[in-house]
Amino acid sequence: MSTSTNVARAERLAAFLRSPDIPASYYNNTVSEDKLLTLSRQYETFYCNFFPDRKPLFLYSNNECRKQKMICSFVRPTSLIFDKLFDLQGCCQFVADYIRYEPLHSPLLYEDEDDDTVEGLPSQVVSPATTLNWQTGNCIEMSLVLTSFLIGAGFNAYVVIGTAAPAVCLCDQSASYWEGSLPVEVNSDDEVEDTTPKGNPYMALILENPVLRAPNDPDPEVELAAVNDRNAVSAHGRNSNAANAEGSAIKPVHSWVLVLPGGRKSVSDPVFVEPSTGKLIPLAAVDTVYTSIETLFNHEEYYVNMRPNALVSSLALNLTDGSQWESLFSLVGAGEEESDSMTNTYSTARRAYTSELTATIAAMAATTAAESGDATKGKRVRIPNFWSNELIISQQQYETRFPEGLKQIRYANAIVRRYAPYSQNDLRVQEILVPDVEYTGLEEVHIFYAHRADKLRRRSVYPSAATPPRPQTESSSILASRPATYAFDAAGEPRKIVEWYDKGRTHDTAVEGLRELIYEPGRQRTMKFYWRARSDGLCCRTELLYDSNKLRKVKELYKGRRDFLWYRSFSYVRPSTVRELSLHNLVVLGPGNVSAMRDYPRLDPARISQKFLRNESVAADTDVAKITFLRPSPEGKGGNPPAGEMWIFFHSSPGSLLRPYHMFAKPGSSVEEYIASSAARKPVEPPVKVVTLPGEAAPSELDLYNERKWLNAVEATCLMEQRARMDECMDILKAIEQDHTSVRSVLSSYDTLRNRPKETEAERARRLAEALRREESRKDYLAPYIAKLEMPPDFDGNYLTIRLSIEQAKQVRDEALHELKERLIQRGHIMQSRMDREKEEFNKRQQLYKKTVDASAVEGDKDTEEFALYCKEATWKMKVLDERLSQHIDHASDKYNQLAQRLADDPRLVALYHPGH
Repeated sequence: MSTSTNVARAERLAAFLRSPDIPASYYNNTVSEDKLLTLSRQYETFYCNFFPDRKPLFLYSNNECRKQKMICSFVRPTSLIFDKLFDLQGCCQFVADYIRYEPLHSPLLYEDEDDDTVEGLPSQVVSPATTLNWQTGNCIEMSLVLTSFLIGAGFNAYVVIGTAAPAVCLCDQSASYWEGSLPVEVNSDDEVEDTTPKGNPYMALILENPVLRAPNDPDPEVELAAVNDRNAVSAHGRNSNAANAEGSAIKPVHSWVLVLPGGRKSVSDPVFVEPSTGKLIPLAAVDTVYTSIETLFNHEEYYVNMRPNALVSSLALNLTDGSQWESLFSLVGAGEEESDSMTNTYSTARRAYTSELTATIAAMAATTAAESGDATKGKRVRIPNFWSNELIISQQQYETRFPEGLKQIRYANAIVRRYAPYSQNDLRVQEILVPDVEYTGLEEVHIFYAHRADKLRRRSVYPSAATPPRPQTESSSILASRPATYAFDAAGEPRKIVEWYDKGRTHDTAVEGLRELIYEPGRQRTMKFYWRARSDGLCCRTELLYDSNKLRKVKELYKGRRDFLWYRSFSYVRPSTVRELSLHNLVVLGPGNVSAMRDYPRLDPARISQKFLRNESVAADTDVAKITFLRPSPEGKGGNPPAGEMWIFFHSSPGSLLRPYHMFAKPGSSVEEYIASSAARKPVEPPVKVVTLPGEAAPSELDLYNERKWLNAVEATCLMEQRARMDECMDILKAIEQDHTSVRSVLSSYDTLRNRPKETEAERARRLAEALRREESRKDYLAPYIAKLEMPPDFDGNYLTIRLSIEQAKQVRDEALHELKERLIQRGHIMQSRMDREKEEFNKRQQLYKKTVDASAVEGDKDTEEFALYCKEATWKMKVLDERLSQHIDHASDKYNQLAQRLADDPRLVALYHPGH
């Protein structure tokens, strides 16, 4: 470890040793622990004599108090109450998140190829309880904690001691690629959402539709298996060549976890677990991570790998294979025949080593058995693993999990930051930085939220060419919680900001239904809605811009409307006056002053378009397909006629290339037109253009008049809805800005951790102690009798600490003994009455049988069998009742004497039995 890490660890150890609550088991060993250490040292001696070229075994280590303990006793199986810790991946990920990883040695030593310090084992390992308390540990300490949890959850787990790549020992993932991916958000234009719960173990049981193929087509699974076999062979050759080429290369020591099939919660295949990252590594990919295995152990066994130079993937993980795995504790209880069968399968050196070791261990076991008086042959050695404190994780520790509420991982293609719930001001729980696809050197920022009152779920910011690159030394969040509704600084303006919201957003007691907000500065702003939650069916609203502060066009898409409307758009001309520019700024640049926009004259569109779906209940040539309103524009500004026009298009008939339409010019308001209409003494009819299908009659003037009136009403309705929709969007943007400024959280009704009343820990402890005292007082056997006495005014209600006078004590004693005597007598009477009823019933059945014994032979045989069966059952019942009554009579006096003795020993009755005290 580095100097700063060593100093921090020394400070933690010093603080631990100053604690007055250290159990005696931390600095003392029991007799069984000392014998286990003696056995381990003897095993180590034989091992070093027969295998001098191998690395020393990690059989024992010093704990926090510098007391030597056998390494297997560090594993303390513990079962916690949290559901996710009973899952293999969930448990591994929790340990990796909860404990901050420290390398065994200084990171600089791993870079020196000539320094073999990294091959050395640590001289001190703290207990799993201390590791959890510190939330910091090296690979061995994290492996001990993880193995303890996995064994407690029912897995067959082992701590592995071996060697690994330097990047693994340093927990350096900067050279590896992020295996995760950004969630694919469902397009708000459709409601196809994946409601399948993520990580559901029952999903594997659902059968998928088979992929059909021709009989002559090759089986893709067979081809894939062949390719994997060829890759495995080539990889094995490369690794073997690399191992031979390296020869005596430095291999840093490391520790990880192995989970084998078996146990209460079995896994199908062996899998390795890297405790620093929580990743599950299958056997096929293990050689890229770990280079060798020396030993593995748990709370019951200790195995030595007799093929340390072999690739990890080539090892047979069958621990009962004596040719590959040497078990320390199996030799203790092995008989002569079993020992001979094991040694016969070994080489000459292994046979000599195993025979001598077995004889020595057997002699030690016999000596231990003679001293303790127990026979150990055929029994396993019991490893005392309860010297460590109990492993406890509270609800708060489980939810916060990350040290200091944050965990950051740097990958080659991403930076992932994870936060504890409710730990950040904006309630973010995850932040992912990935390279931008358009600009090299810049990063996209994706932030995920939870428990927000505004239902914000995710926020993504995409950089622009003007965005400055992030400093490489920056480790904190690079993105402040800024709303996506207004312009950024010119130097850091992103090209796009996207926000996703969950269902349930409301505004003024009405369902707002905002689903997604997309803001591209200077280009457009889009709002997507949960259209089923809205009364108007609006699913998308897009504002297209001329530039950063000028509105060009508004598009609205609808679904599920009864009038078959699906599209509506409003087009605007460029502002030419200061007033128009101010209105555009209010609409585009955000909700700085929403009420001011309502006070100004409205920003009216120059063109309005509506499109409708086909209504099959109406004829095509009368079913409206599109309506367009060209608003009056002075001097033909924006390409519109000065007076304005109204266009109505109808759906085309099946097989027709043409579709009918009508064009209505709006009446002009110029002075010339007013003079002409006054001279003619009748209003000038605006021109009308009618296009019908060939062979179809033109509509009458009355129909055209009614149609014009209807279009005028539709235009007024469109303008009204346009203004209402713009006001609503401004209110939404203002609410979003307020929500970003002051973030409010929501708490679940089931969140017992944060829904507790506001009280200090001391007050809570006193409240719990008082509740426990009241519960014990309710269980007091003398409470019913003491309650009948006259208590002093200062009595606090605790019957357990009251002192009675002689008269009170005599009254309580007499009532207690009398009530017990009455209960015993009553119980005896109940038993005797049941016995009498059974005898009376038996006599009645016997007399009835004697009266009917002269019946026919067949019936007599049937009655005889029934009476014999009844006699058997009745005799058994009377025998049981008689035995119970006898036991009750025998034990009644003992119960009476026991209560009398208990009363004599009760401190509340000391005035009666010990007057002098």
